[in-house]
Amino acid sequence: MGTPTLATAQWTALWRLSQQGPLAVAPVRISLGLPRFWGEAKRFPYVAELAPRGLFGIADSDEFDEAYTRRLDQIGVDRIAARLDAVADSSPQETLALCCFEPTGKPCHRRTFARWWHAKTGIVVPEIDPQPRLATR
Repeated sequence: MGTPTLATAQWTALWRLSQQGPLAVAPVRISLGLPRFWGEAKRFPYVAELAPRGLFGIADSDEFDEAYTRRLDQIGVDRIAARLDAVADSSPQETLALCCFEPTGKPCHRRTFARWWHAKTGIVVPEIDPQPRLATR
């Protein structure tokens, strides 16, 4: 299997979408904590390699991005791809949604990962729209 399709999402946005019906994506934990409002989240796969462990003391967003990017470089594309493949192999959905807590549009590690992944692989990792548009007739 090739690397799965990836997206990123804020926990709250994805939880709201889940309240509207079955998700078309598989939520994947890359946050250090669990969303308390979504009890099911403890069963979602956790990719520790993408969690920002030890980086929360960095207040400056540019410094945080640099430190997190260095970590991603150390882990490497191949190891991350293998880990994401393993998660996808156990998921019925084709798209993995990498989730953390930061609001959409604010600096966060999930979007730093998305930029890094695009730079390394050429693959765009979109953010799941927290306000899906309703179809009009």
